Amino acid sequence: RVDLSDECNELLKKEADLHFIFGSEDTATPPTLFLKKIPKANKCVHIIDNATHNVGGTHPVDVVTVIESLVLR
Repeated sequence: RVDLSDECNELLKKEADLHFIFGSEDTATPPTLFLKKIPKANKCVHIIDNATHNVGGTHPVDVVTVIESLVLR
């Protein structure tokens, strides 16, 4: 495992338009732990219900819906 919290914090300082998509049941990168370490990310975290770490593989329609909502806003 690699802790990328420092890198994420640096990117968020630059006001980059970042978005993070997590599964609510992700045990490899729990969204609650990510938000605890990087509170500034609260506004750009999207959590897919009942999805695990492989959220793109198990819930592709939900991931696309999140991305479409970001692109079309």
